[in-house]
Amino acid sequence: MTAPQMETALYYGFSTIAQTLAAAIALLGALVLFRLQALASAMKEPATLLTGEFHVDGEGAAELRRLLVAENYSAIEAHFRCGRYKAQAEVNVAARNASDTLTRLVGLRTDLLVALRRALWWTASVIAGSVIVIFAVPAFGTSGPVVIVVMLAGAVALLVCLGIYATIVKRVAQV
Repeated sequence: MTAPQMETALYYGFSTIAQTLAAAIALLGALVLFRLQALASAMKEPATLLTGEFHVDGEGAAELRRLLVAENYSAIEAHFRCGRYKAQAEVNVAARNASDTLTRLVGLRTDLLVALRRALWWTASVIAGSVIVIFAVPAFGTSGPVVIVVMLAGAVALLVCLGIYATIVKRVAQV
């Protein structure tokens, strides 16, 4: 392969990596947003039951109502997980089921957000690396071993991102 051909291959390869990841993260963001909306909708019923019937008395009730209006289901779940509810709620099957459901859904949402944050970080890093390589091609475009190492590194980084995306898609599909 001649030097101009290597440079062309690097330009096309790394611009394709950047474009592919940009499109993939946009699609992934739409899927995650859809799933987060579904989780928020599913969390509303158990949170409403818990704050309406089994809340703490006095100031705690007002705080839980405020959290419910703000749709801060994580904080509501934390109140009930830490035992801040009426004593009869512990033995009430409906309260226990609502609390368990809310805990599970909050956990799913947290896992999904952590995975999305990791995917965004990897995507931004790989896209930035691709842009740097595109600008640096004239400096090493004629060195065959450097080109091979750079292309392999780009391919591995792309595969890592796609693997992270696959785990997020699996989490989106969880019930």
